[in-house]
Amino acid sequence: MREAWQNKKLSKEYYFIYIDATYLPIRRNREVDKEAFHVIMGVTKDLKREILGIYNYPSESSLGYKEIFIDLRRRGFRKSLLCIADGFKRIKKALQEEFPGIPLQTCLFYKLKNLKSRIRSNKWQEFLSDFHSVFKKEETIIIQKKMSYWN
Repeated sequence: MREAWQNKKLSKEYYFIYIDATYLPIRRNREVDKEAFHVIMGVTKDLKREILGIYNYPSESSLGYKEIFIDLRRRGFRKSLLCIADGFKRIKKALQEEFPGIPLQTCLFYKLKNLKSRIRSNKWQEFLSDFHSVFKKEETIIIQKKMSYWN
């Protein structure tokens, strides 16, 4: 059953794909080490979320991401408006090699995490309010334009 799910055919197109890795403790030969589990999620045209794959590698690497993208292509995926991921630079290289037309955007969570260390703590709430208001307006306009391309 697991093998069937891992080889399941994917839709050719997803509005967005999200990529994130989490590190979990894994026991191998009586030793426990944390390894990266990459979760790939697609958002379909009818705005439903679908887990496209879960991949285990010892750490995040450009080779690992390249193998993930090759597997997604093998299973039928071809096109997305946007790939959203953390700020890991090697994702972009692997994405552009396998899917050159798909732009990469850093997830807002990671953008905020990086910005927080650069903003005074007494100004953080004010900044956060402004940040969210700007992104909500821009996202609405961008999403409406992009979705019209697909319809």
